[in-house]
Amino acid sequence: MRILLALDKFKGSLTAKEASDAVVRGLRRGGFQGDIEVCPIADGGEGFTEAVLTALGGEWNEAPVHDAQGRPVLARYGMIQHAGHKEAVLEMSAASGLAMVSDLPLNPHTASTRGTGEMMLHAMSNGAQRILIGIGGSA
Repeated sequence: MRILLALDKFKGSLTAKEASDAVVRGLRRGGFQGDIEVCPIADGGEGFTEAVLTALGGEWNEAPVHDAQGRPVLARYGMIQHAGHKEAVLEMSAASGLAMVSDLPLNPHTASTRGTGEMMLHAMSNGAQRILIGIGGSA
């Protein structure tokens, strides 16, 4: 028998990879001897970049950007090699995420996705020729 685990994150507690690893450990402890394939997934928000890097490999990068209310933060994104060129994998929530500004009153009139653009520029300056963006979780 063969099992494919395609789990999303358990928001606030486990990443998709951590959740998948826990299920694998449970199956093995329970005596399952078959093949287990793990393919973390994401809906485009938090965890999107990790899911892509887990599936395809790659490296993490950090970019100095501004959050949705203009405060300086560091945003992580991934860089992968594909078809002979570099591709950046970003999630909007890493720079312009709702969770990042939860300490402030929500105000759509002042919120901005500037940080996502800054992250894109950083990726291009590091050689990205294509950019994939997950847009969930934005402020």
